[in-house]
Amino acid sequence: MPVSVPTPEQLKRIAAEMHLSLTDSDIASFIALMKPSIDGYNVVDQLPDNLPAVRYPRTPGSRPSPEENKHNAWYYKSRIEGAAQGKLKGKTVAVKDNVMVAGVPMMNGASTLEGYTPEVDATVVTRILDAGGTILGKSHCEYFCLSGGSHTNATGPVHNPHKMGYSAGGSSSGSAVLVALGEVDMAIGGDQGGSIRMPASFCGIYGMKPTHGLVPYTGIMPIEIYVDHTGPMTATVRDNALLLEVIAGPDGYDPRQYAPKVHPYSQLVDGGVDGLRIGVVKEGFGHPNSEPAVDAKVRQATERFKKLGAKVDEVSIPAHLLAAALWLEALHPSRHLHPRASREPLLRQGHEHHPPPHRGLRRGARHVRCVAHADHPHEGPADAEAWRAARGGRRAGARDDREHGAVRHLTPPGDGDSLRDGGRPARQHDAGGQALRRAHDLPCGLRLRAGGGLRLRAGGGLEADVKVYFRS
Repeated sequence: MPVSVPTPEQLKRIAAEMHLSLTDSDIASFIALMKPSIDGYNVVDQLPDNLPAVRYPRTPGSRPSPEENKHNAWYYKSRIEGAAQGKLKGKTVAVKDNVMVAGVPMMNGASTLEGYTPEVDATVVTRILDAGGTILGKSHCEYFCLSGGSHTNATGPVHNPHKMGYSAGGSSSGSAVLVALGEVDMAIGGDQGGSIRMPASFCGIYGMKPTHGLVPYTGIMPIEIYVDHTGPMTATVRDNALLLEVIAGPDGYDPRQYAPKVHPYSQLVDGGVDGLRIGVVKEGFGHPNSEPAVDAKVRQATERFKKLGAKVDEVSIPAHLLAAALWLEALHPSRHLHPRASREPLLRQGHEHHPPPHRGLRRGARHVRCVAHADHPHEGPADAEAWRAARGGRRAGARDDREHGAVRHLTPPGDGDSLRDGGRPARQHDAGGQALRRAHDLPCGLRLRAGGGLRLRAGGGLEADVKVYFRS
Protein backbone atom coordinates (compact mmCIF):
# COMPACT_ATOMS: atom_id res chain seq x y z
CA MET A 1 0.00 0.00 0.00
CA PRO A 2 1.56 3.35 -1.02
CA VAL A 3 2.25 5.96 1.64
CA SER A 4 1.49 9.65 1.12
CA VAL A 5 3.72 12.53 2.14
CA PRO A 6 2.05 14.26 5.12
CA THR A 7 0.44 17.63 4.50
CA PRO A 8 1.49 20.77 6.39
CA GLU A 9 -1.81 20.64 8.32
CA GLN A 10 -1.11 17.09 9.46
CA LEU A 11 2.36 17.98 10.69
CA LYS A 12 1.00 21.02 12.54
CA ARG A 13 -1.56 18.83 14.31
CA ILE A 14 1.11 16.27 15.28
CA ALA A 15 3.42 19.03 16.50
CA ALA A 16 0.65 20.46 18.66
CA GLU A 17 -0.08 17.03 20.19
CA MET A 18 3.62 16.69 21.10
CA HIS A 19 3.84 20.29 22.38
CA LEU A 20 6.38 21.27 19.72
CA SER A 21 6.63 24.79 18.31
CA LEU A 22 7.25 24.60 14.55
CA THR A 23 7.28 27.47 12.10
CA ASP A 24 5.97 27.14 8.56
CA SER A 25 9.60 27.03 7.44
CA ASP A 26 10.30 24.14 9.86
CA ILE A 27 7.34 22.18 8.53
CA ALA A 28 8.36 22.72 4.91
CA SER A 29 11.87 21.54 5.79
CA PHE A 30 10.56 18.35 7.46
CA ILE A 31 8.35 17.54 4.48
CA ALA A 32 11.31 17.96 2.12
CA LEU A 33 13.39 15.63 4.33
CA MET A 34 10.63 13.00 4.46
CA LYS A 35 9.79 12.90 0.76
CA PRO A 36 12.83 10.94 -0.55
CA SER A 37 12.35 8.22 2.09
CA ILE A 38 8.62 7.96 1.39
CA ASP A 39 9.24 7.86 -2.36
CA GLY A 40 11.77 5.07 -1.82
CA TYR A 41 9.28 3.11 0.28
CA ASN A 42 6.67 3.41 -2.48
CA VAL A 43 9.13 2.14 -5.08
CA VAL A 44 9.83 -0.95 -2.95
CA ASP A 45 6.12 -1.39 -2.26
CA GLN A 46 5.48 -1.79 -5.99
CA LEU A 47 8.09 -4.53 -6.44
CA PRO A 48 6.90 -8.17 -6.62
CA ASP A 49 7.01 -10.02 -3.31
CA ASN A 50 8.68 -13.13 -4.79
CA LEU A 51 7.18 -15.31 -2.08
CA PRO A 52 8.20 -18.97 -2.16
CA ALA A 53 5.69 -21.29 -3.80
CA VAL A 54 3.25 -23.23 -1.61
CA ARG A 55 3.62 -26.71 -3.05
CA TYR A 56 1.20 -28.84 -1.05
CA PRO A 57 -2.59 -28.29 -1.38
CA ARG A 58 -4.56 -27.39 1.71
CA THR A 59 -7.68 -25.59 2.87
CA PRO A 60 -7.89 -23.07 5.73
CA GLY A 61 -9.49 -25.82 7.77
CA SER A 62 -11.76 -25.08 10.71
CA ARG A 63 -11.87 -24.49 14.45
CA PRO A 64 -12.77 -27.76 16.15
CA SER A 65 -15.85 -27.85 18.34
CA PRO A 66 -15.45 -28.03 22.13
CA GLU A 67 -16.62 -31.65 21.96
CA GLU A 68 -13.67 -32.64 19.75
CA ASN A 69 -11.24 -30.27 21.48
CA LYS A 70 -11.87 -31.04 25.15
CA HIS A 71 -8.39 -29.96 26.29
CA ASN A 72 -8.40 -26.83 24.08
CA ALA A 73 -5.15 -28.03 22.50
CA TRP A 74 -6.15 -27.36 18.86
CA TYR A 75 -6.46 -23.91 17.30
CA TYR A 76 -7.25 -24.95 13.72
CA LYS A 77 -7.50 -28.35 12.09
CA SER A 78 -6.36 -28.53 8.47
CA ARG A 79 -5.06 -31.76 6.97
CA ILE A 80 -2.08 -31.21 4.65
CA GLU A 81 -0.65 -34.30 2.97
CA GLY A 82 3.10 -34.21 2.29
CA ALA A 83 5.20 -35.95 -0.34
CA ALA A 84 4.37 -39.47 -1.49
CA GLN A 85 7.43 -40.85 0.29
CA GLY A 86 10.05 -39.76 2.78
CA LYS A 87 11.35 -40.21 6.32
CA LEU A 88 8.08 -38.97 7.86
CA LYS A 89 5.70 -40.92 5.65
CA GLY A 90 2.87 -42.19 7.83
CA LYS A 91 3.60 -39.69 10.63
CA THR A 92 1.08 -37.06 11.70
CA VAL A 93 2.26 -33.68 12.95
CA ALA A 94 0.80 -30.69 14.80
CA VAL A 95 2.40 -27.27 14.35
CA LYS A 96 2.59 -24.73 17.16
CA ASP A 97 0.51 -21.68 16.34
CA ASN A 98 3.46 -19.30 16.21
CA VAL A 99 4.61 -21.13 13.05
CA MET A 100 3.41 -19.95 9.64
CA VAL A 101 1.37 -22.43 7.60
CA ALA A 102 0.24 -20.78 4.36
CA GLY A 103 -3.51 -20.35 4.07
CA VAL A 104 -4.21 -21.52 7.64
CA PRO A 105 -5.11 -18.87 10.27
CA MET A 106 -2.53 -18.01 12.94
CA MET A 107 -3.10 -16.10 16.19
CA ASN A 108 -0.07 -17.09 18.31
CA GLY A 109 -2.38 -17.34 21.31
CA ALA A 110 -3.23 -13.64 21.09
CA SER A 111 -6.55 -11.93 20.43
CA THR A 112 -4.64 -9.01 18.88
CA LEU A 113 -3.33 -11.27 16.08
CA GLU A 114 -6.55 -13.22 15.48
CA GLY A 115 -7.64 -12.97 11.85
CA TYR A 116 -4.14 -13.10 10.40
CA THR A 117 -3.48 -15.76 7.74
CA PRO A 118 0.11 -16.35 6.54
CA GLU A 119 0.96 -16.50 2.85
CA VAL A 120 4.04 -18.73 3.18
CA ASP A 121 5.11 -21.91 4.93
CA ALA A 122 7.84 -21.76 7.56
CA THR A 123 10.97 -23.69 6.61
CA VAL A 124 10.20 -26.41 9.16
CA VAL A 125 6.71 -26.85 7.67
CA THR A 126 8.12 -27.26 4.15
CA ARG A 127 10.69 -29.78 5.40
CA ILE A 128 8.07 -31.84 7.21
CA LEU A 129 5.89 -31.99 4.09
CA ASP A 130 8.86 -32.70 1.81
CA ALA A 131 9.68 -35.65 4.07
CA GLY A 132 6.19 -37.12 3.62
CA GLY A 133 4.67 -36.01 6.91
CA THR A 134 0.99 -35.19 7.26
CA ILE A 135 0.19 -31.96 9.10
CA LEU A 136 -3.15 -32.12 10.91
CA GLY A 137 -3.35 -28.51 12.06
CA LYS A 138 -2.19 -25.78 14.44
CA SER A 139 -1.84 -26.28 18.20
CA HIS A 140 -2.68 -23.63 20.78
CA CYS A 141 0.10 -21.82 22.60
CA GLU A 142 0.38 -19.11 25.22
CA TYR A 143 -0.40 -15.44 24.49
CA PHE A 144 2.51 -14.47 22.18
CA CYS A 145 4.27 -17.51 23.71
CA LEU A 146 5.20 -15.56 26.83
CA SER A 147 4.16 -17.87 29.63
CA GLY A 148 5.37 -21.12 31.16
CA GLY A 149 1.85 -22.11 32.16
CA SER A 150 -1.05 -23.04 29.90
CA HIS A 151 -3.47 -20.34 31.04
CA THR A 152 -2.93 -17.20 28.90
CA ASN A 153 -4.24 -18.25 25.46
CA ALA A 154 -6.97 -15.82 24.40
CA THR A 155 -9.42 -18.69 23.79
CA GLY A 156 -8.98 -20.12 27.30
CA PRO A 157 -6.59 -22.42 29.16
CA VAL A 158 -5.11 -25.61 27.73
CA HIS A 159 -5.68 -28.56 30.07
CA ASN A 160 -3.21 -31.22 31.16
CA PRO A 161 -3.73 -34.48 29.22
CA HIS A 162 -3.61 -36.57 32.40
CA LYS A 163 -5.97 -34.49 34.53
CA MET A 164 -8.45 -31.86 33.39
CA GLY A 165 -8.25 -28.56 35.22
CA TYR A 166 -4.46 -28.69 35.64
CA SER A 167 -1.64 -26.96 33.80
CA ALA A 168 -0.06 -28.52 30.72
CA GLY A 169 2.98 -26.22 30.93
CA GLY A 170 3.86 -23.70 28.27
CA SER A 171 4.23 -22.04 26.00
CA SER A 172 4.04 -25.02 23.59
CA SER A 173 1.12 -26.35 25.60
CA GLY A 174 -1.13 -27.56 22.78
CA SER A 175 1.70 -29.38 21.02
CA ALA A 176 2.60 -31.33 24.17
CA VAL A 177 -1.04 -32.21 24.93
CA LEU A 178 -1.80 -33.46 21.42
CA VAL A 179 1.26 -35.72 21.44
CA ALA A 180 0.46 -37.03 24.93
CA LEU A 181 -3.15 -37.77 23.94
CA GLY A 182 -2.01 -39.63 20.82
CA GLU A 183 -3.88 -37.28 18.49
CA VAL A 184 -0.62 -36.74 16.57
CA ASP A 185 2.67 -38.61 16.46
CA MET A 186 4.83 -35.50 16.52
CA ALA A 187 4.61 -31.76 17.03
CA ILE A 188 6.67 -28.63 16.53
CA GLY A 189 7.31 -26.51 19.61
CA GLY A 190 9.19 -23.29 20.31
CA ASP A 191 11.54 -22.53 23.20
CA GLN A 192 13.01 -19.30 24.51
CA GLY A 193 12.93 -20.06 28.24
CA GLY A 194 11.66 -23.63 28.63
CA SER A 195 8.64 -23.51 26.32
CA ILE A 196 9.33 -26.93 24.80
CA ARG A 197 10.81 -28.58 27.87
CA MET A 198 8.29 -27.49 30.51
CA PRO A 199 5.17 -28.73 28.68
CA ALA A 200 7.06 -31.90 27.73
CA SER A 201 7.72 -32.44 31.43
CA PHE A 202 4.15 -31.62 32.52
CA CYS A 203 2.64 -33.89 29.86
CA GLY A 204 5.11 -36.79 30.00
CA ILE A 205 6.55 -36.62 26.47
CA TYR A 206 9.97 -35.96 24.93
CA GLY A 207 10.89 -32.38 24.04
CA MET A 208 14.13 -31.14 22.47
CA LYS A 209 15.43 -27.56 22.58
CA PRO A 210 18.14 -27.83 19.91
CA THR A 211 21.40 -25.93 19.76
CA HIS A 212 20.76 -22.30 18.82
CA GLY A 213 20.61 -22.05 15.04
CA LEU A 214 20.50 -25.79 14.35
CA VAL A 215 16.87 -25.62 13.21
CA PRO A 216 15.92 -22.61 11.03
CA TYR A 217 13.45 -20.21 12.64
CA THR A 218 12.39 -18.73 9.29
CA GLY A 219 8.63 -18.18 9.16
CA ILE A 220 8.15 -18.45 12.93
CA MET A 221 7.05 -15.50 15.07
CA PRO A 222 10.05 -14.53 17.21
CA ILE A 223 10.49 -13.24 20.73
CA GLU A 224 14.22 -12.50 20.85
CA ILE A 225 16.70 -13.54 18.16
CA TYR A 226 19.36 -14.62 20.68
CA VAL A 227 17.14 -17.21 22.38
CA ASP A 228 14.63 -18.22 19.68
CA HIS A 229 14.61 -22.00 19.20
CA THR A 230 12.20 -24.41 17.54
CA GLY A 231 12.32 -28.16 17.95
CA PRO A 232 10.57 -31.54 18.08
CA MET A 233 8.04 -32.79 20.63
CA THR A 234 7.21 -36.49 20.40
CA ALA A 235 5.98 -39.55 22.27
CA THR A 236 9.21 -41.51 21.69
CA VAL A 237 12.92 -40.77 21.53
CA ARG A 238 13.21 -42.38 18.11
CA ASP A 239 10.53 -40.11 16.67
CA ASN A 240 12.19 -37.13 18.33
CA ALA A 241 15.49 -37.97 16.63
CA LEU A 242 13.73 -38.52 13.31
CA LEU A 243 11.87 -35.20 13.34
CA LEU A 244 15.03 -33.32 14.37
CA GLU A 245 16.89 -34.98 11.51
CA VAL A 246 14.25 -33.74 9.05
CA ILE A 247 14.01 -30.11 10.24
CA ALA A 248 17.68 -29.40 11.11
CA GLY A 249 20.17 -27.65 8.87
CA PRO A 250 20.69 -24.24 7.24
CA ASP A 251 18.04 -22.74 4.98
CA GLY A 252 19.95 -19.69 3.75
CA TYR A 253 17.54 -17.21 5.33
CA ASP A 254 17.76 -17.40 9.13
CA PRO A 255 20.46 -15.10 10.60
CA ARG A 256 20.47 -17.25 13.75
CA GLN A 257 22.22 -19.99 11.79
CA TYR A 258 26.00 -20.12 11.54
CA ALA A 259 27.14 -23.36 9.80
CA PRO A 260 25.21 -25.74 12.08
CA LYS A 261 26.48 -29.32 12.26
CA VAL A 262 23.76 -31.84 11.40
CA HIS A 263 23.96 -35.56 12.21
CA PRO A 264 21.89 -38.64 11.29
CA TYR A 265 20.21 -38.55 14.71
CA SER A 266 17.79 -41.41 14.06
CA GLN A 267 20.71 -43.75 13.41
CA LEU A 268 22.46 -42.89 16.67
CA VAL A 269 19.84 -43.64 19.30
CA ASP A 270 21.01 -47.17 20.15
CA GLY A 271 24.57 -46.35 21.21
CA GLY A 272 24.11 -46.85 24.96
CA VAL A 273 25.60 -44.83 27.81
CA ASP A 274 28.36 -47.12 29.02
CA GLY A 275 31.36 -44.98 29.96
CA LEU A 276 29.63 -41.64 29.43
CA ARG A 277 30.09 -38.99 32.12
CA ILE A 278 27.03 -37.14 33.43
CA GLY A 279 27.11 -34.19 35.81
CA VAL A 280 24.19 -33.56 38.17
CA VAL A 281 23.83 -29.83 38.82
CA LYS A 282 23.63 -29.30 42.57
CA GLU A 283 21.87 -25.96 42.15
CA GLY A 284 18.99 -27.59 40.25
CA PHE A 285 17.46 -29.01 43.46
CA GLY A 286 15.99 -27.74 46.70
CA HIS A 287 14.55 -24.46 45.44
CA PRO A 288 11.80 -22.76 47.48
CA ASN A 289 9.27 -23.87 44.85
CA SER A 290 10.70 -27.38 44.48
CA GLU A 291 8.63 -30.37 45.48
CA PRO A 292 10.53 -33.10 47.35
CA ALA A 293 8.67 -35.86 45.49
CA VAL A 294 9.75 -34.46 42.12
CA ASP A 295 13.35 -34.02 43.30
CA ALA A 296 13.31 -37.64 44.43
CA LYS A 297 11.95 -38.88 41.09
CA VAL A 298 14.72 -37.13 39.23
CA ARG A 299 17.43 -38.48 41.52
CA GLN A 300 16.02 -41.97 41.08
CA ALA A 301 16.31 -41.54 37.31
CA THR A 302 19.91 -40.42 37.79
CA GLU A 303 20.66 -43.67 39.62
CA ARG A 304 19.34 -45.62 36.64
CA PHE A 305 22.00 -44.05 34.46
CA LYS A 306 24.63 -45.39 36.87
CA LYS A 307 23.22 -48.90 36.53
CA LEU A 308 23.38 -48.56 32.75
CA GLY A 309 27.12 -47.87 32.95
CA ALA A 310 27.30 -44.07 32.99
CA LYS A 311 29.60 -42.24 35.39
CA VAL A 312 27.44 -39.79 37.35
CA ASP A 313 28.88 -37.05 39.55
CA GLU A 314 27.38 -34.03 41.29
CA VAL A 315 28.71 -30.71 39.97
CA SER A 316 28.22 -27.16 41.17
CA ILE A 317 27.47 -24.26 38.81
CA PRO A 318 26.60 -21.32 41.10
CA ALA A 319 25.77 -19.14 38.08
CA HIS A 320 22.82 -21.44 37.44
CA LEU A 321 20.99 -19.63 40.26
CA LEU A 322 21.33 -16.34 38.36
CA ALA A 323 19.56 -17.65 35.28
CA ALA A 324 16.07 -16.45 36.19
CA ALA A 325 17.18 -12.87 36.80
CA LEU A 326 19.36 -12.82 33.68
CA TRP A 327 16.61 -14.21 31.48
CA LEU A 328 14.00 -11.77 32.76
CA GLU A 329 16.20 -8.73 32.21
CA ALA A 330 17.67 -9.87 28.89
CA LEU A 331 14.22 -10.46 27.43
CA HIS A 332 12.55 -7.51 29.17
CA PRO A 333 12.42 -5.34 26.01
CA SER A 334 10.83 -8.15 24.00
CA ARG A 335 8.18 -8.73 26.65
CA HIS A 336 7.20 -5.07 26.59
CA LEU A 337 6.79 -5.17 22.82
CA HIS A 338 3.99 -7.68 23.53
CA PRO A 339 2.38 -5.76 26.40
CA ARG A 340 -0.66 -7.96 27.06
CA ALA A 341 1.43 -11.09 27.32
CA SER A 342 4.01 -9.50 29.62
CA ARG A 343 1.46 -8.69 32.28
CA GLU A 344 -0.20 -11.01 34.73
CA PRO A 345 -3.13 -11.99 32.53
CA LEU A 346 -6.64 -10.92 33.35
CA LEU A 347 -8.57 -13.91 32.12
CA ARG A 348 -12.06 -12.88 33.11
CA GLN A 349 -14.16 -13.25 29.99
CA GLY A 350 -14.14 -10.15 27.82
CA HIS A 351 -11.62 -8.30 29.99
CA GLU A 352 -8.53 -7.02 28.17
CA HIS A 353 -6.07 -4.41 29.37
CA HIS A 354 -3.10 -3.00 27.48
CA PRO A 355 -0.60 -0.45 28.75
CA PRO A 356 0.01 2.52 26.44
CA PRO A 357 1.92 1.28 23.38
CA HIS A 358 4.55 4.02 23.56
CA ARG A 359 6.03 2.32 26.64
CA GLY A 360 6.85 -0.74 24.58
CA LEU A 361 8.35 1.41 21.83
CA ARG A 362 10.61 3.15 24.32
CA ARG A 363 11.76 -0.19 25.68
CA GLY A 364 12.38 -1.41 22.14
CA ALA A 365 14.54 1.63 21.42
CA ARG A 366 16.43 0.98 24.62
CA HIS A 367 17.02 -2.59 23.49
CA VAL A 368 18.61 -1.40 20.24
CA ARG A 369 21.07 0.58 22.35
CA CYS A 370 21.69 -2.39 24.61
CA VAL A 371 22.63 -4.66 21.71
CA ALA A 372 25.05 -2.04 20.41
CA HIS A 373 26.72 -1.87 23.83
CA ALA A 374 26.57 -5.56 24.73
CA ASP A 375 30.30 -6.20 24.21
CA HIS A 376 31.46 -3.10 26.06
CA PRO A 377 31.71 -3.64 29.84
CA HIS A 378 31.23 0.02 30.78
CA GLU A 379 28.38 0.95 28.44
CA GLY A 380 24.71 0.16 28.06
CA PRO A 381 21.79 -0.49 30.42
CA ALA A 382 20.91 -3.50 32.55
CA ASP A 383 19.93 -5.53 29.47
CA ALA A 384 23.55 -5.53 28.33
CA GLU A 385 24.69 -6.41 31.86
CA ALA A 386 22.41 -9.44 31.72
CA TRP A 387 23.86 -10.66 28.42
CA ARG A 388 27.42 -10.25 29.66
CA ALA A 389 26.62 -12.17 32.83
CA ALA A 390 24.87 -14.85 30.79
CA ARG A 391 28.00 -15.35 28.74
CA GLY A 392 29.93 -15.83 31.98
CA GLY A 393 27.41 -18.43 33.12
CA ARG A 394 27.67 -20.24 29.80
CA ARG A 395 31.45 -20.35 30.11
CA ALA A 396 31.05 -21.95 33.54
CA GLY A 397 28.68 -24.51 32.06
CA ALA A 398 31.05 -25.16 29.17
CA ARG A 399 33.77 -26.16 31.64
CA ASP A 400 31.42 -28.81 32.99
CA ASP A 401 30.58 -29.87 29.43
CA ARG A 402 34.25 -30.64 28.92
CA GLU A 403 34.42 -32.62 32.14
CA HIS A 404 31.09 -34.41 31.75
CA GLY A 405 29.43 -35.73 28.61
CA ALA A 406 26.10 -34.25 29.75
CA VAL A 407 24.93 -32.05 32.58
CA ARG A 408 21.48 -32.60 34.01
CA HIS A 409 19.02 -31.17 36.47
CA LEU A 410 15.29 -31.27 36.81
CA THR A 411 12.73 -29.26 34.85
CA PRO A 412 10.49 -27.99 36.30
CA PRO A 413 10.95 -28.23 40.10
CA GLY A 414 7.33 -29.21 40.65
CA ASP A 415 4.42 -30.89 38.96
CA GLY A 416 1.41 -29.34 37.24
CA ASP A 417 -0.67 -26.81 39.13
CA SER A 418 -4.41 -26.43 39.18
CA LEU A 419 -5.90 -24.08 36.59
CA ARG A 420 -7.95 -21.99 38.96
CA ASP A 421 -8.80 -18.33 39.57
CA GLY A 422 -10.00 -17.67 36.06
CA GLY A 423 -7.63 -20.12 34.41
CA ARG A 424 -4.34 -19.07 35.98
CA PRO A 425 -2.22 -21.76 37.71
CA ALA A 426 -1.90 -21.44 41.45
CA ARG A 427 1.80 -20.71 40.95
CA GLN A 428 4.16 -20.21 38.05
CA HIS A 429 7.33 -22.23 37.64
CA ASP A 430 10.27 -19.98 36.87
CA ALA A 431 11.52 -20.39 33.34
CA GLY A 432 14.78 -18.60 33.91
CA GLY A 433 16.81 -21.67 34.73
CA GLN A 434 15.84 -23.17 31.41
CA ALA A 435 16.68 -20.23 29.25
CA LEU A 436 20.18 -20.22 27.89
CA ARG A 437 21.16 -23.86 27.23
CA ARG A 438 20.17 -26.46 24.67
CA ALA A 439 18.55 -29.45 26.34
CA HIS A 440 16.15 -32.36 26.09
CA ASP A 441 13.38 -33.18 28.56
CA LEU A 442 13.00 -36.83 29.52
CA PRO A 443 9.94 -38.14 31.42
CA CYS A 444 11.07 -39.83 34.63
CA GLY A 445 7.86 -40.28 36.57
CA LEU A 446 4.14 -39.55 36.68
CA ARG A 447 2.38 -38.04 39.67
CA LEU A 448 -1.36 -37.52 40.08
CA ARG A 449 -1.16 -33.92 38.94
CA ALA A 450 1.40 -34.15 36.12
CA GLY A 451 4.66 -35.67 34.93
CA GLY A 452 8.15 -35.12 36.25
CA GLY A 453 10.96 -34.21 33.88
CA LEU A 454 14.66 -35.01 33.83
CA ARG A 455 16.58 -32.52 31.71
CA LEU A 456 19.79 -33.50 29.97
CA ARG A 457 21.83 -30.87 28.21
CA ALA A 458 25.10 -31.11 26.35
CA GLY A 459 27.53 -28.78 24.63
CA GLY A 460 26.59 -27.04 21.39
CA GLY A 461 25.84 -29.39 18.52
CA LEU A 462 25.80 -32.54 20.66
CA GLU A 463 22.14 -33.45 20.07
CA ALA A 464 23.26 -36.89 18.87
CA ASP A 465 24.80 -37.65 22.27
CA VAL A 466 21.65 -36.53 24.07
CA LYS A 467 19.56 -38.88 21.91
CA VAL A 468 21.82 -41.76 22.91
CA TYR A 469 21.31 -41.00 26.60
CA PHE A 470 17.55 -40.99 26.28
CA ARG A 471 17.27 -44.14 24.22
CA SER A 472 19.23 -45.89 26.95
